Amino acid sequence: MGSISPKDPAFALLSETEVVTLANISSHNAVMSMSDFFLPYVKSSPIGNSVVITAPPTIVERIRQDLRKMDKAPIQISIDVIVAEISHEGALQLGVDWSINNRSNQHPRQASGGGSPGIDNPALELNMSDFGSNILSNVVDVQVDLQTLLVTGDAKIRANPRITAMNGRPATIKLVRDEWFEASSGGNQALSYNTLQAISSGIQLNITAFVSDESSEITMYVFPQVGDVIGQNSEGLPRINTRSAETTVRVSDGETFTIGGLSLEIKETEERKIPLLGSIPFLGYLFRYTSESVRESEVVIFVTPRIV
Repeated sequence: MGSISPKDPAFALLSETEVVTLANISSHNAVMSMSDFFLPYVKSSPIGNSVVITAPPTIVERIRQDLRKMDKAPIQISIDVIVAEISHEGALQLGVDWSINNRSNQHPRQASGGGSPGIDNPALELNMSDFGSNILSNVVDVQVDLQTLLVTGDAKIRANPRITAMNGRPATIKLVRDEWFEASSGGNQALSYNTLQAISSGIQLNITAFVSDESSEITMYVFPQVGDVIGQNSEGLPRINTRSAETTVRVSDGETFTIGGLSLEIKETEERKIPLLGSIPFLGYLFRYTSESVRESEVVIFVTPRIV
């Protein structure tokens, strides 16, 4: 009986060829995931995302079974996110304690948590007690309180997206504003030039969710970041205050996880003018004025993952 090695002259008589088309993983990744023993019998074909098997019937069947196991449809996770901007008074009314020390006793399933302070503004530095997170058992009560704060004007929904991500794949939600600053790009004394550079500020949330085949619990890595442009230095370059935190938490399917303690500073510019007179060329500035105000609030993020 001839050898099963592809280099054996009798291999052509003992082998057969089969093409297996894959639906959920790339043929290249499937081939690279196989053991070294089977690699001489398989080739990846980019046409139709298929794997070509040339081997004796018993090996063909074994490779087909392995490919079937690898080509399972990946688990998808739907993630509902509510990003709410809440006044300091409203945050107290919401009644959620963001303290990490307190939450660790109440919710032992959570793995870790941490935060990083703001930069360029010592007054807004965060310590470990400024950032916290909770798994809410009384989600309905919190949602009712949030609706009340929306009515009274103490809360504002900044974003309410729903995203779907594959198991273990990162997902990103951005709620940012680009501000443009003039920056020097070099040159010489005779000829110098400046360019405009965009600086993003606002809220960004990075989420990676994992779920195993045997469990309905979802492990989530969450990294929220809040950034503000708080002014310019003497050279006209922006000063940026960034607050970020990261935590890993395990929740049940459909359970809500919240993050709070991230302050947000918003600059608002308002222009008022006397009708008609304020629009007169050259003289209109006498009949209009511009006011700037800074509003501080707290960002609270509600995250609810569901296995699709």
